Amino acid sequence: MNKLSEMGTVLYTLADSLSENAAEATGTLDRSGYAINGIARFISVLLIFVFVLGITYLTTRFVGRTGQSRARSANIEVIEAVRNAEGKMLQLVRVGGKYIIIAVGKESQTFLCEVDENMLDLSAREEALAPAFSDILNKFKKSNDTGTGDKSGGQG
Repeated sequence: MNKLSEMGTVLYTLADSLSENAAEATGTLDRSGYAINGIARFISVLLIFVFVLGITYLTTRFVGRTGQSRARSANIEVIEAVRNAEGKMLQLVRVGGKYIIIAVGKESQTFLCEVDENMLDLSAREEALAPAFSDILNKFKKSNDTGTGDKSGGQG
């Protein structure tokens, strides 16, 4: 919270100095100068805000991409996960061509056993996978096209 107030003070000081420079450059130091001074301060604070917002956006995109690249793996995949207690899970994980069960806690992961692929029912998992967004969009477009076609055909 202290850093936030320091940042606000720095932004206000920067805006104040920018508006004073603008007032000196225009040569207005009478009552109309106060209005110009206020407008210049507002514009400078607005520009600083947009700059900070842009930096935040770029940082978020960068962090998101690095996390996304680390999350993808061709050799390791969590197939199923079941919570069995507060902060504890059992996970069925595919590592290469083998399937293993691990216990995952808050501070530890423990190998439990290896499971034969023939013992698993992986068909239920394939059905449960979410459809791709493009499939949903195409389905929506088709239903929308047929819906508008029926309405215009019924009216004419």
